This record gives sequence, C-alpha cells and structure tokens, in this order.
Amino acid sequence: MTWQAARAEESFRAAGALIVESGISPSNAHLLGTARMGDDAATSVVDRWGMTHDIANLGVIDGSVFVTAGAVNPTSTIAALALRASQHLLDQRGRIVRVSGDDGHRPSGGHRTQSAHPATVPTRKPNLIERERFSNLADVLIPGATEALSPSGLGLGGDRLDEVLVARPDLASTLYRILAIDFSDAKQRVAEIRVKGNEAFGVLALAIAGAYYLDPKVREAIGYPGQESTPVTVDSFPEYVAEGLLDHMLDDVVRDPRDRPEVAE
Repeated sequence: MTWQAARAEESFRAAGALIVESGISPSNAHLLGTARMGDDAATSVVDRWGMTHDIANLGVIDGSVFVTAGAVNPTSTIAALALRASQHLLDQRGRIVRVSGDDGHRPSGGHRTQSAHPATVPTRKPNLIERERFSNLADVLIPGATEALSPSGLGLGGDRLDEVLVARPDLASTLYRILAIDFSDAKQRVAEIRVKGNEAFGVLALAIAGAYYLDPKVREAIGYPGQESTPVTVDSFPEYVAEGLLDHMLDDVVRDPRDRPEVAE
C-alpha cells in the first residue's frame, strides 16, 4: 500500500497537480470513481455497458465506473453491473468487431463497439461413449447418493453436460482429452487423473459438480430454488438511516432547482 501510494503521488505530480496528499487507510475501503460511466465520451470513460469509449473491446467492470458513492456498501451493485455487462456481451457477440492495429484505439469517428472477442465455443457435442464415461467418473466423485440422485441415475452425461460446456466452453478441450481414454475401473481412472496434475482434475471436478447441481432433482433435494432476487428493505440499511441522520438531506431535495428559495431571490 505504501509503495502504491508513492506511485499514485508520482502520477498526480506528473499530470500537473499542484498539491498532492495521500494516506493509508487502517482498514479496508471501497474504491470508487476514476472511470466514470456515461454516454458522452468527453465527460466519461466508459459507456453504459462498462466498455471504454476510446479503446475497442476494453471493459471496466468494478466500482471505478460509479459516478458517485452510494449510501451503503457497493459490492452488490458492482456484481449487478458485472452480470448486466456479461449479458450484454452475450447478446452482442454476433456484432463483435476484431481490432486491427498496434494499440487497439478506435480511429477518430470510427464505429463504436460495446463488446469483447467472442469466447471459444465447443466444436462438437460429446458422443455417447464420452457421455457414459463422464457419468461413470462422476459416480466416483459424488458417492453416497441414492440411485435416483446418483450422477449415472440422473443421466449426468446428457443435457446437464451440454449445459456445462455451453456455459464454460473453455473446459471442452481438456475434458474431451480426459474422456477419450477408455477405462474399466472408474476409481482407478480418477486416481490417474488426479496424479497427473491439478489442471486436468480441476476441469473434471468442476464439470461434474456444475452438471450435478444444475439438475432440477438435485436442487429440489437440497432445497435450493435457484437464484432469486431479494429486494432491499429499509431494515437492511445501517442504523443511522433509521435514526434520521439523513432526513435533513432528504427534506432539502427539490427536483427543480428554480423552486429553491435562494434561487428565486
């Protein structure tokens, strides 16, 4: 932190700042601002989707895009912005423009694009043998379930595996290499994969866990309804809001500045 503060001071001085003061927070902090979100490239760094105005396919998805600080912790808002930006990238993936040039800067007056390079999609779906092997390996990593809720009983190598590969196409090449090898003992095969390295085993474990918990029967069995939005109520805010510490600010808010007495005078 001390080193970063010193570099920040150097940056400000190099930019022409006349007075520079810095300090280290004794605890954590919410760092906001510096990459303002807005429609006008002259007054903001990123557009409404978090994509920079000046550099194609560069997104800023964190608290720096905030135009002002909120009344409570910003993490939920940052997460919501990240989900919103991700969905936008998915929706716009067919219109992505690949950047040519050294620095990626948009030419003056050029077409603006709010998306990044498309993710690599699986070239094919698993075949029947690969699906069976996936379910057998999953039975080893998720033991103890009833027959109806076992990976093979759920047919985990079917639609659930397809869902995982659509959501995480980056897992496909490693997973296909794992499933290309025949085996007669699933436990021994899992042990061999584990010994070879964390990467291959991590891909297998992630794919199996993802497929298993995507299954509606599993979710029903563990009482997980899926993601649900939860509205924020007044009770969720800090005590100082309920105590009226901000009431004077709320009472002073006027939609039209011309209605303020000092403006009318």
